[in-house]
Amino acid sequence: MKGRLAVGLGLGALFLYLSMRNVHFGEMRATLQQAHYGYFIAMLALILLGIWVRAVRWSILLKPVRTIPPRRLLAPMCIGFMANFIFPARAGEFVRAYLVGRKENISKSSAFATIVVERLFDGLAIISFLGLAPFLLPRAEGTTIQILQWAGLAVFVFYFGVLAVLLVLSHHRRALAAYLSNSRAARRWKTVHKLFEALQKFADGLAILKSTGEVVSAMALSFVIWGFAGLTNYLMMQSIDLHLPLYAPFFLVVIQSFGVMVPSPGFVGGYQAAHTFALLLYAVPESRAFSLSILIHAGYFLTFVGLGLFFLGREHLGLRELKRVSDEKDP
Repeated sequence: MKGRLAVGLGLGALFLYLSMRNVHFGEMRATLQQAHYGYFIAMLALILLGIWVRAVRWSILLKPVRTIPPRRLLAPMCIGFMANFIFPARAGEFVRAYLVGRKENISKSSAFATIVVERLFDGLAIISFLGLAPFLLPRAEGTTIQILQWAGLAVFVFYFGVLAVLLVLSHHRRALAAYLSNSRAARRWKTVHKLFEALQKFADGLAILKSTGEVVSAMALSFVIWGFAGLTNYLMMQSIDLHLPLYAPFFLVVIQSFGVMVPSPGFVGGYQAAHTFALLLYAVPESRAFSLSILIHAGYFLTFVGLGLFFLGREHLGLRELKRVSDEKDP
């Protein structure tokens, strides 16, 4: 944990420096003071609606494992999102799997498999926004467009590669279970047997991929979720009188998703750098871009951490237990 934290803090500090080196703090303060905070309230409402849609989607993905109403998924999901903010390296995904497994008495490995599928659908939805970049980005040099095209292609190939592996696992999980159960290594070593057992349960959580209708529903909800993210960006752009083409807030969603890949606590650094880079293509001064990142980041932080703490108390859990789960990372 300490090693991951040190790496996360170092990377976060580096990206924070890169995003702030040309920021004029007087301009940033003026932008924040003059912002129209009615849009901020609207953003919070939109984030809350997006959380509910996420719960509905997770309920669909969990159906082959167990039918769980979306309202019962809110607690593990919000606590997991909070854990993503306070622990490095997206440890909240493991926390989510642990909590829903404990609360609903299902395999944590199967629950974690549904989260992997969820993230896969998220990635495909986000990358679809990037596909419009060569046609709709203004003021971009040819080199910038080429970098975005190659980055989008690489991520697209990666996601479809992962999807292919998961489809094979979901369609042949019985054969996989039989093979692993009868393997010599599983019979000889208890640790290997436990590992194989976890892999079988993980494959069980992929059963949703065999249902075309459920996959289409979950994928459609993924587009709704990230459409809301684009609208969130749009609202906050309006709050600081930043009037950009309609594609800009959705392009920002793509770059934000790269920014949160930096494994820093609270996504600090990478998230801010994403805004300064993305909006530089629209000739937005870095001080205004940084101000926008503060407002959007604050909205997500207040919502996810606030709801996470609420459900943490309601479920009689403590941060120490979440830290233990995030350290173990053993769904």
